[in-house]
Amino acid sequence: HARKVLRDPQEFYRPSSLLFAKRIFHMACALLSAPYPSVHFAKYSYSMHSYNTYDEIKDAIEADERGLLTEYYRTIAVPSILASRPQLVGFSVPYFSQLIPMFILAHMLKERDPSLHISIGGPVPTWGKHILACDPRFGQWLDSVAIGEADQTFLELVESLNGRGERDQVRNFLHYV
Repeated sequence: HARKVLRDPQEFYRPSSLLFAKRIFHMACALLSAPYPSVHFAKYSYSMHSYNTYDEIKDAIEADERGLLTEYYRTIAVPSILASRPQLVGFSVPYFSQLIPMFILAHMLKERDPSLHISIGGPVPTWGKHILACDPRFGQWLDSVAIGEADQTFLELVESLNGRGERDQVRNFLHYV
C-alpha cells in the first residue's frame, strides 16, 4: 500500500496517506540497515560516516566491507557493469547522500578492472573540487572529475579516451595521473 501512495497523485497529496507511506519507508530502511552496524539506510543517507576528506571516505569504504550496498555491488552491479567491458564509467553525484555509495562502487570497479576510466561529475564533486584536487590519493578510485557543466566536455573526454584528442586539453576536468 505504501508504494501505491507514493506513486498515486491523489493519495500522495492526502496528508494521512503520505505520512503512512513515509513511516512504512522509514521502518523498511531500519530493517534493511539492522544487520549492518556501520550503515544507516534512509531516504537521504546511506553511510553514517563523514565524507569531508580522503581519510574519512576511505574509512567509510572499509567500514562497509560487509554492508548492504557492498553485497549488492559485489554480486550484481559490478559483474553487470563489467560484463559489457566498458572503457569508461561515469557517475553523476547530485546529492551528498550518494557520495559514499559512489566511492564504494568506484572502489569495487577499480579492484576488478584497474584499467577502467572512472569519471564523476555533478553538483557534489563541483562543490568539493578543492578537496578532490588537493589529494591525489583519490586517484586510486577516480581518473577524472567534471567541474561545473560537463555535457559537452564529457563528450570531449570520451573522444580523448578514444584517441581523438588530448586528455589534458579537455576543459573543466580534473585528471588524476
